[in-house]
Amino acid sequence: MTIKHKVKIKSGMKSGDFFLKTIDEKRIAFIKKNKNFVVIELTCPHMGGDLIIYKDEFNDSLHIQCSWHGYIYNINGNFIENPNIFDTLNIRKSNKYFDQEFCNKELKENLKLKILNHEISENYINFEI
Repeated sequence: MTIKHKVKIKSGMKSGDFFLKTIDEKRIAFIKKNKNFVVIELTCPHMGGDLIIYKDEFNDSLHIQCSWHGYIYNINGNFIENPNIFDTLNIRKSNKYFDQEFCNKELKENLKLKILNHEISENYINFEI
């Protein structure tokens, strides 16, 4: 069942600013992107872990990371990397059971965050869960 919601936009938001709301027991991020917003459900598609948003200290971009397994996504909902693969390469060598390139390819193709459809009217974001 789809439920419609309406959230007031915080004044003075610049691109890259965001705010969070819990609605129907789901954490939702509202991220200002240029003149629009990206509305994302903060649940990791891998195993349902909570997601956190942080600003990359090197290039000032926003990333979303799973608090359980560390998977990293961009604000468009696309999988970027699993740092655990790279952090353990010294002990995990490619073999018939583990192929780093295959893992990354599969994750990029299959893991996407849930981006919620929405529209802006006046100073509100209208969206459905």
